[in-house]
Amino acid sequence: MTEYLGVMHHFPTSGNRVYIRQMSAHAGDLIGTHKHEYEHYSILASGRVLFELDGDTRDIEGPSVLTVEAHKEHKITCLTDVSWFCIHGTEETD
Repeated sequence: MTEYLGVMHHFPTSGNRVYIRQMSAHAGDLIGTHKHEYEHYSILASGRVLFELDGDTRDIEGPSVLTVEAHKEHKITCLTDVSWFCIHGTEETD
């Protein structure tokens, strides 16, 4: 697994309770298998990936919005350079 080109964190400033993680990755990069205790959204803004959700793999091209259900393992294999956003509800501010 290689490192991402860049990760930017966007935290709420006005109590809106939304955190956005913005990632840029290269073709061939793997955004490893993980899961969350809650449902969240991911946006593939640009590029093409193999998106695996609980063993089901789909070839997805951006722009695309994906719903990731709670407790579902997911991973992303970048087929091209990509711009990816994860959107989470949060009480955190930094």
